[in-house]
Amino acid sequence: MRGLLGLCVAGLVDAGPFQTVIKALEDAAEDAKAAQQVNDDEFTKIQCKAQELIDDSNEVIPIEKKNIEKYTATLEELRSDNQAKSIEISELQASVAKNKKELAEKTQKRNDEAAKYATDKSDMETGMAAMDQAIKLLTEGTANFLQVRDRAFKKVKSTNPAVLSLLQTGVTMKTSGQIIGVLNSMKDTFVENLADMTAAENLAIKYFTSYKERTEAQIKAETKLYEEKQAAVQANSQEIATTVTALETSQTTLAEKEEQLRVQTEHLAAHTKFHQELKAESLALLESIQNAIELLGSPEALKTMAKSEEHMTAVPSFLQIPKRTALLAKQQKKKGANAYSGWGTIYDAIDDMTAALTAELSEADEKFANCEQEISSHLANERDLKTKYNEDMALKASTETAIDTAKDTIKTSQDTIATSQKTIQDTMDNLNKLIQDTDREIAEGKAATKLFNEAIAMLSTNTGKEMGSGPQDDDDTTAEAAYDSSKIKEGTSRVTAIIEKVRDDMNKEINDMVKDNEKTMQDYRDLVQTNKDTIEAAEGDLGKAQQSLADSKTVLAGTMQRLKYTEEGLAAELKWWGDENSGTNLDTRGQECIKYMGREELVGHDDRNVAPDSGYKPTDKITGDGLYHSTTAAKNAEKDGLAELKTLIEGLEQQYLVPQF
Repeated sequence: MRGLLGLCVAGLVDAGPFQTVIKALEDAAEDAKAAQQVNDDEFTKIQCKAQELIDDSNEVIPIEKKNIEKYTATLEELRSDNQAKSIEISELQASVAKNKKELAEKTQKRNDEAAKYATDKSDMETGMAAMDQAIKLLTEGTANFLQVRDRAFKKVKSTNPAVLSLLQTGVTMKTSGQIIGVLNSMKDTFVENLADMTAAENLAIKYFTSYKERTEAQIKAETKLYEEKQAAVQANSQEIATTVTALETSQTTLAEKEEQLRVQTEHLAAHTKFHQELKAESLALLESIQNAIELLGSPEALKTMAKSEEHMTAVPSFLQIPKRTALLAKQQKKKGANAYSGWGTIYDAIDDMTAALTAELSEADEKFANCEQEISSHLANERDLKTKYNEDMALKASTETAIDTAKDTIKTSQDTIATSQKTIQDTMDNLNKLIQDTDREIAEGKAATKLFNEAIAMLSTNTGKEMGSGPQDDDDTTAEAAYDSSKIKEGTSRVTAIIEKVRDDMNKEINDMVKDNEKTMQDYRDLVQTNKDTIEAAEGDLGKAQQSLADSKTVLAGTMQRLKYTEEGLAAELKWWGDENSGTNLDTRGQECIKYMGREELVGHDDRNVAPDSGYKPTDKITGDGLYHSTTAAKNAEKDGLAELKTLIEGLEQQYLVPQF
């Protein structure tokens, strides 16, 4: 059947009849041989070219794989080195910035301390000068102003041991020496305090100078080091860029060569198989033609035949869619002191000391109020900042997840749209080709049927003839001949039957092919509609994802800006509280207030806001163990003693002015 159908396919070379079927069959045989030779030559050319490309791929692929391994290792090493250096650079830059900032703050604090020392020194020197004047006046003008009688002493009431001791001594000595002694003692205290202040100032200058030199040297060294590391990172980055280019080139070349190897291997295998099948068909065709020549060897030849292409064409399989943180108070100036009165000088000195203590207590109260307000404010602010930070971090995480989801959806939708569009294009190409092929096959089938019918009509005029066994010779010496006239007797009936069968089989195959092609065409149309529906759904998902991505990026930008401000606020709070102060640095304002107020429970940022709902509990000014409590207690006791001393001296003055009998 296939041999006869092949005969029809190979024999259709003209729309009109041929002079003889034999000539057509002989021409077809020669054409088949020539075509086979062309096919052999073409296969040899394809085989040589494919093998050349396969050999090229097999040679290049191992080289590029080694290059990729080398470039990948180099990139990993360079990127790892850059990552380490970047961390080191960041740490060095942070250290330089921190040291510069601390140096500036400590320089300012040192300047403030030096200015305060100069002011305190001037005040104390002024006080000592006033005491020298008072002592001189007592020594030269009123040496016996404290002499009193025993009855006057008995009238003095005091519980102050120092005052009692002074009066007892005065009663015994009958002189003013004790007052002068008190003033000298006070002066000595001033001198000692001034010496202590000066020593402390000199020591602070020494420590600050040493700290400044060390810090500046460290800043210089760290700056040089991170600049060197930045240069190394830049050099690495340039080498990374070059290596990435080389890696991408090798990866592209490898992919191309692997694809070339795959394609050429499949190509060669397909051509080898096709060539073998073609050769087998050619041999079968030649055998069929030879049989036909023997059958059609009578003088009466066919008058027409047609040339046609092979009717049954391979239907391409459906495309597969791919799935997808005070040493001392100032000495108060004298207020209207009587420079020529010994009593007045003492009163003035006592009043000055009392005023100084009062001023110190007022300053302490002011500092207490300021620290109380600052601690309460910073505690509330830190709590609010932490709450905002946690809320924004949670929002950041959810927004980033939404962005990732939107990006994935966009990519998936774009891939789906691209794949579906390609599938539609490929399917439409196949559909159009199938329609054209079907129309051509139908037209050629009709033409071939017409030619077959004409040939049959022509063959029907010679239905065979009985020739007998041949002439008989009675001479016994003559060799007998056994003729075979069966072919002549058979005539054209056999070839006519063959042509009719070929015609009928061909038309049946064409009809079956048309039905199969119509089903395939509908499958193609259904596939196109399915992919259009897929594109419509993907475009809807794409639009929603793009809007979600834009909205999420807007939310993330606002969140990141708020987080920046919140982190800056938390860093400022951490700096104020001094939680990360190593102890080698000067106290921060927060540490100073905590010590001054005695609020040690507020040390450490992890538990400062453990119970934010309970609110801030004010500091008790009376009870407590802060520097404020110890200082004010001591100064109030000192004020009480001075008041008692002044009362006693006033009594002594009155006794001194009483007439003696």
